[in-house]
Formats: sequence, C-alpha cells, structure tokens
Amino acid sequence: MELKAGVVVRDGFVYIRNGNSFDYVDLRLELNPGLISGGWEVQWPVIGAGHTVKVPIWRFTKGDGERFNLYRYEVKHLAIHCDTRPNHGRGNWFGGFK
Repeated sequence: MELKAGVVVRDGFVYIRNGNSFDYVDLRLELNPGLISGGWEVQWPVIGAGHTVKVPIWRFTKGDGERFNLYRYEVKHLAIHCDTRPNHGRGNWFGGFK
C-alpha cells in the first residue's frame, strides 16, 4: 500500500509526517537506497496517525556501521517500509529530493 507520507530533509534531520488515518509501526527508513549496495538505514518504532517525527541524519547507518555524513554525501532519496496499525497491510513510500 502506498503511504501518504510527507518528508522534508532540513538542518540535519529527516521530518516524516504520517498523512494517513492509521499508525505506521516497525518502520525501516532508508536513505539513498541502491539496487546493488544498500543505503543508510534506521529502524523507527512508530509514527502515529497525523503525527510528525524528527529523525537525526546521523542515526542512519550502513551494514558496516558507517553513519550517514551530510558533509560527504547528499540526500537524494528516502524509502519508508512499515507495518500499519490497525492492520491495513504493509506500507511503502519512496521519494526523491533536489
């Protein structure tokens, strides 16, 4: 299911707004996801319906432990994968930034 998320990257944070009438739970957020090599990921417990969370960019890490560094890399894309509560199925969102 396509989520109605609003996402802004500003001042070292990723702001995610849940525009749906249900909660996003057990989120996996991925910056600059790639087909061959994965991007930087962070797990987030919940974003309540209609609420916004502020996720620090430095919390995103690669599998080898490398943290996302705004001085080295540019935020190009964000993917959101989550469950929903009450159960509306699996939710996804993907967006790009200029």
